[in-house]
Amino acid sequence: MAERVLSAACPLAFLLLVSALAVPLRAQTALCVKRNDQYFVIHKVFAGRPYVVENGKLIPAEPSFCTFAPVAEYSPAFISVRNLKVERSAVFYYQMGNNVNNQLRFAADFSSPYPLKNVFFALEFNTDKEGKSVAYHEVDDIEPGITRSVYVDLHLPVDLGKGRWKLHLYSDGAELFTSQQPFEFREGKMNEMVAKRIAGVRDAPPKPFFGPPPLYPAALRRAGVKGNAVVAVRITRHGDVTDPVVESATDPAFGQAAVDAVRLWWFLPKVVNGVPVETKASVPFVF
Repeated sequence: MAERVLSAACPLAFLLLVSALAVPLRAQTALCVKRNDQYFVIHKVFAGRPYVVENGKLIPAEPSFCTFAPVAEYSPAFISVRNLKVERSAVFYYQMGNNVNNQLRFAADFSSPYPLKNVFFALEFNTDKEGKSVAYHEVDDIEPGITRSVYVDLHLPVDLGKGRWKLHLYSDGAELFTSQQPFEFREGKMNEMVAKRIAGVRDAPPKPFFGPPPLYPAALRRAGVKGNAVVAVRITRHGDVTDPVVESATDPAFGQAAVDAVRLWWFLPKVVNGVPVETKASVPFVF
């Protein structure tokens, strides 16, 4: 599929963090920027400039001090990160006795089965020389089946020295699950989200919680073919899907697209007498 490449002419924004992180490793966060003596969640980044929501409107904010604020949950959406490279370089200037021409190069390919809006990344640094700092840049919208490639260079105002870094990815300000995180971690967090939503429920049938729409088979879309499919699934007591099987489909391609999508779905499980239980269900799809 087509790729979108952001050129090195688009600089990253690089800012010092206003305070040390008060959240544990891999905890979900929001990246906030200071505006009018208040901190607002960054919902979008364009040309290195953060955008925030104020009075219901998306408005640009001047790059300023940033902080990572803890939030209750990740977005349930997932984004794949491939070919990730984060390289730092510098030239040691003997007459000055320190490094000059400090550079940061970032490259990665991003894709997702979910349609994602206003995607941007933030690189969180924890270094021996400058403490905590962050660089961020837009990725743009992501459509299922299309890879977004990002390649940017940044001239750093400071020498970061040695230290660790962590990648955060956001869509409309909400932090996403990524392929950089262990599967067990992502699954555990989704289990927590599901359990939170059925807490106190006495009896309830299974209900869809979150999942991507099926990809319309390209050949059938071009031909203008409409149709439907029904997929039988087993829903575990945690809400994840196992053993999807096509029950019926007006075209085999619709059935396969439906199975591929529902494998990634999560449900609120069936609850009987206050206890989540495994069950079977039939999930219809209309193309």
